[in-house]
Amino acid sequence: MTMSSNTPGAIDAHVGRRLKARRLQLRLKQGDLAETLQVSIQQVHKYETAKSGLPVDKLLRLSQALGVTPAYFFDGIDAAAARPPAGTGKPAVG
Repeated sequence: MTMSSNTPGAIDAHVGRRLKARRLQLRLKQGDLAETLQVSIQQVHKYETAKSGLPVDKLLRLSQALGVTPAYFFDGIDAAAARPPAGTGKPAVG
């Protein structure tokens, strides 16, 4: 699956879908991840639905808990999504 949009919201949505897919694959509940991340179940839901971006420190902790590399969450995002918008010099993820 590739994404044509390089907006932070589209990237958060992709990461959230990958998070939820892996959680379900492992038959974990949102509460299990909430405990691991020391956040509320509602916050895990927000990560999965892209209502809140996933902080890098929590992404690392999640990857360890789910038995994947951090790169797992970005699989399927095309290279354009990782490039900074033209003229900004800033990464597209923010």
